[in-house]
Amino acid sequence: MQNTTPKSGKMTPGSRSDRLYLALLEKFPPRPISSEEELEATQEVIDSLISRPQLTQEEQDYLNVLGSLVREYEELYHSLPSLHGVKLIEALLAEFNLNTEDLICIFKSKDSFCRVRIAHHPIL
Repeated sequence: MQNTTPKSGKMTPGSRSDRLYLALLEKFPPRPISSEEELEATQEVIDSLISRPQLTQEEQDYLNVLGSLVREYEELYHSLPSLHGVKLIEALLAEFNLNTEDLICIFKSKDSFCRVRIAHHPIL
């Protein structure tokens, strides 16, 4: 039986829900991430949570906190440049070690691909 308040239905302090959440906090206390090692450790906890078939509300809340810390760290130290159009395509080609010919399957024909390539970026 859960301890809820009559008006709000929210959990009251000291309830089973609080104990479950506090246990998660004690096992791996969330703190601002300041190194790659801390990022990796936090990511391991996140991975262990998301690999479960179903999360309790306490686990979901904890996962949200950890995810926020990872996002904050990555925005500070791993920000990605804003790429659009041809620059984005070039970056993806480099990232996945692809040639421009690997993009032909996206177009209806090789001729269509060549027309786009020449018109928009002759280097591609």
